Amino acid sequence: MKRSTPALLICTALAMPVHAGLFDGLSGLVSAKPDEATNIDPSVNPESQLENFIEVEGEEDGLLKGIKRVAITQFQIEFMTATSANAFAKSGYGSNTTNANTYVNAKLEGVGVADFQKLTDGYYDSLVSSLKTAGIEVVDQALVLGHPDFKEMTSGARSSPSEEDAEAGKGVLVSSRGLPIWFESEDGFIRKASISFGKKEKTDPYQSFGTQMGQISAAKGAAINEPALMKALDAGSLRVRITVPFMQIKTSTTSSSAKTFSKGTVQIEKWVSRLSFVAPDTKRVRVRLKKPIVATSDVGELKDVTTSGEKAIDAAANVVAIATMFMGGPVKGTMQSGVSYALQADPQRYADTVNSQLDTTQKLFTAALLKAKQ
Repeated sequence: MKRSTPALLICTALAMPVHAGLFDGLSGLVSAKPDEATNIDPSVNPESQLENFIEVEGEEDGLLKGIKRVAITQFQIEFMTATSANAFAKSGYGSNTTNANTYVNAKLEGVGVADFQKLTDGYYDSLVSSLKTAGIEVVDQALVLGHPDFKEMTSGARSSPSEEDAEAGKGVLVSSRGLPIWFESEDGFIRKASISFGKKEKTDPYQSFGTQMGQISAAKGAAINEPALMKALDAGSLRVRITVPFMQIKTSTTSSSAKTFSKGTVQIEKWVSRLSFVAPDTKRVRVRLKKPIVATSDVGELKDVTTSGEKAIDAAANVVAIATMFMGGPVKGTMQSGVSYALQADPQRYADTVNSQLDTTQKLFTAALLKAKQ
């Protein structure tokens, strides 16, 4: 069977004329390379790689150093099953404009909920073992699930597995040990009084609008019931979240072109993959990836599944754009180009690769905890 590799790059691009060269014509496909994600060497001591891969927020009060016992109140891995990205560029003014739109759609095939559940259960066991290595006791999960305050704080949660449509595509949220699926905004978890000077704040493309609306009630429930739960269990709260994409897609636009770059890469996503700790006094600290943990192994075959209908629309749009450009006068029209892919994963290779990435991620998290306790 033909196999794809994580190094496989696909560039879909449209270039359009700008006013400085109105009749220069349409350029061909533009080959460009996105920034390469940094691979991590699992054989290297994790502690020596913390600066490159781990971000710790909220540790000013030394919360991590004092953690001795936690209750896992949130545990979920999001396995992305579909993703897409668009790049859009516009040249001209008013009705005399040319629009360029290029897109990539991708879906994951060959693995499903049963595979995701095994991976999630395995990571739960690995996490608990790693926490013990770091000198942190984990409260028996049955005590957490059965506590009235926990039931109250998660009364609006969903059961696992739960499919979610988000900005980044579609995914399946999977939990373990009976824990429900619930969120609190990643953006508001640790509030900072700072001035960004125009810098765009990070946002979470893996949560849908519906989930973000649901965060309001989840945050209120946690704020009211979580401190009481922590006091009753004599433990801090540990919230675990991991996101596993299967494609890396980047977009790029200029005044004259729109481009998308795709790479078939199973990885652990940065920023939204984290361990979040809440102390009984409500102080918070978060340990998270600031770079993705990218696979170097092949998990299956990447296939072009662009439909004849999609190709017909692209062709028609480009004919219109070319015709309007050479009819004289201002350029106007729409150019569109896109491609759809399916990553046909081999279940065993997919599982082995994700397990390896999760193991590497957890070793980094554990190293960060141990360093904080020194």
